[in-house]
Amino acid sequence: NGTTCTPNASTALYPSPVMGKRVTIVLIARDANVNDDLNITVDTMPTGAKSVTVGSLVRLDESGYTKVSRSLTWIPGPTEGGQTGSICFMARGQSSDQSGNAMSDNQSPRLCIDYLVQKCYYRVGAKETLSAIAPKFQTSWLQLWALNKHIRRPESYGIDGAISQGDIIHVGQIVKARASDSIELLAGRFGTTAIQILALNRDLSATVGLLLDQSICIVPNIAPRAAERAAGLEAG
Repeated sequence: NGTTCTPNASTALYPSPVMGKRVTIVLIARDANVNDDLNITVDTMPTGAKSVTVGSLVRLDESGYTKVSRSLTWIPGPTEGGQTGSICFMARGQSSDQSGNAMSDNQSPRLCIDYLVQKCYYRVGAKETLSAIAPKFQTSWLQLWALNKHIRRPESYGIDGAISQGDIIHVGQIVKARASDSIELLAGRFGTTAIQILALNRDLSATVGLLLDQSICIVPNIAPRAAERAAGLEAG
């Protein structure tokens, strides 16, 4: 009977979510049999994502179909930069007779949306200062300030020259791996640690070598230069 499941066109493609920024995908399923009970099942989604039904089942929509909507929300965390995966779902329409015996059972094809969480970028949350964000990425507010030279008031929030909710800031810089590079060599070159590099790059592994020109997010040890810029400022 033509059960279909599609994401809302405006939210279907999310190839590059940003850490700290909410992802919202609206799923809509339609069934030509208005007597079917219709539902959407999300069988693969990122850790921490939530899926809820939006509103109630519509028996007869403007096109003459049974319709149901479901919303999936997810906020990628600070350790999910470089993470890849898929969000998969399908719709199912079922109808039964008065005795509860199944009369029809229709499923849509399984539909998946692939995603890749951007490295080195973070969306500022409500009342978050650089000093509050820094521990999430195992760094200091001075290093974050040095990575975001447009910020003139690193100690503040919500005023001119400071960061505000919704701002996208750099929490590292992208480095391309050279031939024979390893995580340990990069850590030594940029004055950081292998543990921090792995935390910033979910796609890396301590047991798998790097590829030539592979993009790696790194927080270089630039605190001395940043300290000079601080000129006595202290982030609160």
